[in-house]
Amino acid sequence: MRCEPSVIDEPSMNRRTAFTLIEMLVAISIVGILAALLLPALQSVRETSRRSQCQNHLRQIGSAVSHYLDTSIYYPQARVITRDSRYLNDPDVWCSGVPDRSFLVVLLPYLEQQATYDAINHALSILGPEQLTAHAISIATFACPSDTVTGYARNAYLARRSPKFDIRMDLPSIAVFSNYAACQATTYVTAYEAPSAGCRVIAWNAMHANGTIGDLPNVTIASVTDGLSNTMIASEQAKSIARNLKQEPYNDMSEYFGPWFAGDVGDTMFTATYGPNHYLRARTQLAKLWMWSASSLHPGGANVLMGDGSVRFVKESVDSSDLKKIEHGVWQKLATRNGGETIDAGAY
Repeated sequence: MRCEPSVIDEPSMNRRTAFTLIEMLVAISIVGILAALLLPALQSVRETSRRSQCQNHLRQIGSAVSHYLDTSIYYPQARVITRDSRYLNDPDVWCSGVPDRSFLVVLLPYLEQQATYDAINHALSILGPEQLTAHAISIATFACPSDTVTGYARNAYLARRSPKFDIRMDLPSIAVFSNYAACQATTYVTAYEAPSAGCRVIAWNAMHANGTIGDLPNVTIASVTDGLSNTMIASEQAKSIARNLKQEPYNDMSEYFGPWFAGDVGDTMFTATYGPNHYLRARTQLAKLWMWSASSLHPGGANVLMGDGSVRFVKESVDSSDLKKIEHGVWQKLATRNGGETIDAGAY
C-alpha cells in the first residue's frame, strides 16, 4: 500500500502563540484602570472596618464605666493629682502635685486587664520609673486602628512632667499611647484641690466642671440631668496629629502627650472648647487647639461614647461655638451633664 506524504496545514504553522507589544500594553492599561477603580473601594471598605473596630473599643470602655459605677457609685475621675513627693511643686503642700493617673487606669479590672492593674504601684505616681512594666503594656482596646502611633511601646518623655525637670533630664522612656479621652467640660477648667485655696476645690471651677468624667470625684448618674443618651463622656483624640505640632523646645508633641495611663488634656482628657477636628479648620499648628479638642483620623468626624453606652459618629461639621458665640453650640451642649439643653438627634 502506497503512503501519501502528509500535508501540513500552513495556516497552523503561522498561528501566533504570544501577545504583541501593543496588545500587552493594552492589557496592562486595562489592569491599571481596574486597579484604580477598585483601590478607592477597597480603601473605603478598610476604613469602614477600622471605624467599626474603633467604635467597638469605645463600647468596651463604656461597658467598663458602667461596671465601675456599679461598684463605686461615682464616675471615675479623668485625672487625679499625685501625692508622690517627687512630683510636688511644693514639698510642704500635699495638693501641689502634677496631674497623674488617667480614668483608664481604674477601668482596667473591668476590661479583663486585672494583671496590668496589679502591675501598678498605686501608692506612687503613675509617671514614676517604678511603673515601667505597666507603661509598656499594650492594651488593644485603647488604640484606634487608624492611628499608626498608638497601641505599641515607643519613646515617651515622661520626665518633662516633673516639677523638677531640667532639659538635661530629657531622656526617653518607653510607653504605649492611647486614642481615647474623657470629655472634661465645655471648656478647660482646673477642678481639683488647689494650693491657693487651701487644698480645696475653687467653687467657681467646680461649678464650671460640667463634664461627666473630669476632675470632680463625686459625679453620679443622678448628676447627669441632661440624660445619659444626650451626654458624651468620651471620644477620640488622634495622637498622629501631634507629630506635626511644635511647642518650644520640643519638635514632636506626640512624644509627650498621649500615654494611656496619664490623665491630662492631650493625654486621655479633652474639652469641648472647640469642635471635633477643629485643627483642620483652624489651619494652624497651635498645640492647644489639638490638646483641647476631640480629633480623629476617620474622614468627616469622630466616634463619641455617650453616657448610655452607645457610640455615635459625630460629624466635624457639627454646630460648635468654638469660643465665637455666647450661646453653646450642639457640640458644647453634648459635653455638659447638667446644662438643661434640648438637643435634636439629627443635629449631629
